[in-house]
Amino acid sequence: MALAYGVSDYVEGGVITAVIVANVVIGFYQEFQAEKKMDSLRSLSSPSATVIRNGHEITIPSGDVVPGDIVQIKMGDTVPADIRLFEAMNLECDEKILTGEAIPVAKDVDFSTSGDEVTTGVGDRLNMAYSSSTVTKGRGRGIIVFTGMNTEIGKIAQSMQGKRRKPGRSMSRKKYGTFQPVKGGALRIWDGIGKFLGLTEGTPLQIKLSKLAYSLFGCAILLAIIVFGVNEFDVTNEVAIYAISTGIAIIPESLIAVLTITMVVGMTQMRKRRVVVRQLSALEALGGVTNICSDKTGTLTQGQMVTRKAWIPGVGMYTVHKSNDANNPTRGTISISEPPASKQEAEAEQERKRTEQDRLRSTAGLKFNVPPEKEERDKRKQDEMRNEKNGTSDEDDDEKAASIPDVVPELQAFLESAALCNLASLRFDKESNQWQTMGDPTEIALQVFAHRFTFGKPTLERRC
Repeated sequence: MALAYGVSDYVEGGVITAVIVANVVIGFYQEFQAEKKMDSLRSLSSPSATVIRNGHEITIPSGDVVPGDIVQIKMGDTVPADIRLFEAMNLECDEKILTGEAIPVAKDVDFSTSGDEVTTGVGDRLNMAYSSSTVTKGRGRGIIVFTGMNTEIGKIAQSMQGKRRKPGRSMSRKKYGTFQPVKGGALRIWDGIGKFLGLTEGTPLQIKLSKLAYSLFGCAILLAIIVFGVNEFDVTNEVAIYAISTGIAIIPESLIAVLTITMVVGMTQMRKRRVVVRQLSALEALGGVTNICSDKTGTLTQGQMVTRKAWIPGVGMYTVHKSNDANNPTRGTISISEPPASKQEAEAEQERKRTEQDRLRSTAGLKFNVPPEKEERDKRKQDEMRNEKNGTSDEDDDEKAASIPDVVPELQAFLESAALCNLASLRFDKESNQWQTMGDPTEIALQVFAHRFTFGKPTLERRC
């Protein structure tokens, strides 16, 4: 840009300036929008802690707790720090964020082990409540022993952010030989130079663009030398302007704008899938991923439970279909299968299913021909994907046409027991337009199932 203005090529300089300004404005706008969404998400979850100081019970932000504070926790609370419990009443904590286990852990104040703190695993310390875990049942009281990066979840975050030295950079002569300090020092110097030039750090695309920029810079110098050589190095103003113009001509001014617009399109597509991208470069880094090592609970799965089938003696089997939201009692349909009239019919039905399974598992069933059941299932999945792409879904149609089976006395007794003998709560949040739950996963699943028949706990309590 400076060279273009220096040789009075205002058109070329104006184009480069416009591209740079557009790149900065687009990048700033997208990242600003992402930060606004992140701030709104943080404001939705501003955890607080109930502590006892000077004999008084007060509520403070979780970030203000310190080691030695006495903390009270109850169902629905997020544990603010690592706590050693000295009181627990039916206390259970969901620690899947820490250990990956979907089942809540029952806490025990009198827990003891023969090993020490190093040999006893984090999930086996039943008298500890860990930071960022959620209380699913009961209540408890304990003393804070670790906060911040000293907690177990903080250690995980610290290990992920820790810098690891590249191999071969050690300066140890005893461990790697006499010439290792020279070799390690040279590699460290190169790392510093490469970092300054953008050749060793950054996303793969940024490194490639840096290499391309230096290659084009070298080509521009070579072309300028050729122009000077053709004129026998008689450098006049016209020759200098021609050489500089030749070097500027090989610079792709629109490359940065094209890359930025491409990243913005990718960010827009991910936003439609409810993914918040804070930096445009993260999209490029994600595009270069070849293998993903992921935990199952809460990542590949939602870490939630759903009541799919409920068998009521003398009535039949109630089955929930097409419910992809574990907390939404209005999503999906419910069907009922009549029970067999006699014991002989039940045995005959079991024998028929057993024979069908044996046939499918037998050698005769191992064919290249696709079974009709699989064809129907694949066709249904394709229709769902097509409807999702067109902005519609079968679930929406089913919700409009769905009818809840009649509530017979046997089912009513089951629903009342499942809803009232239950500590879980379910409510619809109008601000987030989502159903929110609190409590044990099993009890939540039963509470949601009761809400499907309008027999939820709040409804039954109002009737009383």
